[in-house]
Amino acid sequence: MTAAPERGAAMDRPIFIGGCMRSGTTLLMQLLDCAREIALPPYESYFMANFYGAQARGGTTSLPAPSACLPQLGRLAHGVFSQFCESEWVRAEVSSARTYAEAFDAVCREMAWQVGKRRWGDKTPGNEYFAADILEYFPSSRFIYVLRDPRDVVSSKRDRSGAAGGGRRERVSEIWRSAWLWRSSEQAHRWNSAHLDPARYREVRFEQLVSDPSVILDSLSDFVGADLGGIVSAAGGRFTFRQLGSGSHSRRRGASNTSYKDAAPAPGEIASAPVGRHRSSLSVVERVVVSLLCGTMSRGIAAAHPPTSHRSFGGRERALAFRRTRKAKFWFGQTDRQLTAPLP
Repeated sequence: MTAAPERGAAMDRPIFIGGCMRSGTTLLMQLLDCAREIALPPYESYFMANFYGAQARGGTTSLPAPSACLPQLGRLAHGVFSQFCESEWVRAEVSSARTYAEAFDAVCREMAWQVGKRRWGDKTPGNEYFAADILEYFPSSRFIYVLRDPRDVVSSKRDRSGAAGGGRRERVSEIWRSAWLWRSSEQAHRWNSAHLDPARYREVRFEQLVSDPSVILDSLSDFVGADLGGIVSAAGGRFTFRQLGSGSHSRRRGASNTSYKDAAPAPGEIASAPVGRHRSSLSVVERVVVSLLCGTMSRGIAAAHPPTSHRSFGGRERALAFRRTRKAKFWFGQTDRQLTAPLP
């Protein structure tokens, strides 16, 4: 592959962020995107599910070769990646790519180069299901899993979906689906923590991230191999963050890390209100149900399981994905939708 130093070294320590949706992955993405050398796209790419996950669904014969997948790469992150696929440099790099990982790396290097940075990252809830593959296909990569109290995750996801204002059946159904989704994600994370290299796989607690982000970023500096100091500042008991690099593709512009409008702080400020929000948004019975599904009792009867891979899908993953949530169906490849259909 022809090198282009101005766009960074190939696969130069990319950073992948995973975790159950509504766990704070977007906040961590914004903070890392503020670093001088690291750029992240504004939306989730679902790269692993779209490309490697599709192999388990339909086999490699139905997928385009890496050299012909630019249209598919362009559709990632709600079409945002299309702007990075248009340069002649990217076309030349992808034309000689041997794997989807190399093609994705070329597009992401272009993304970082456009804002004057040398490294890139990807934030996609569900990346944890492919963590082992990610660390294999991107040999110098680092993986960060964001873990949040399942009661707050369920509360946030339900309120975000609008089910909180619905009937009792709709509320219960959304709580059930969200709890199972968190449980599946956390079980995959536990397997990853036990089997993957701790020098490349790290857990971050959302509650610690919002209560003292400077400490968390300092602990991540050595892990990701980048100076993350100075991104967050404290004043009057509040934490704010700012862009240290030359630019960003983020369209959030420092938007708050909470979906509750009444608790949203000023742009660039980290909100701590989401911590423990379930106490006011979930009933006592609902909190007990979530705790039973996701808490210590479920840990006693549900061991950590190998996460989904493009190589093999376990029966438990298939059943969970198919029965519980459409989003998990998407991650596990349980729908008929061909995300990487052959080119015409």
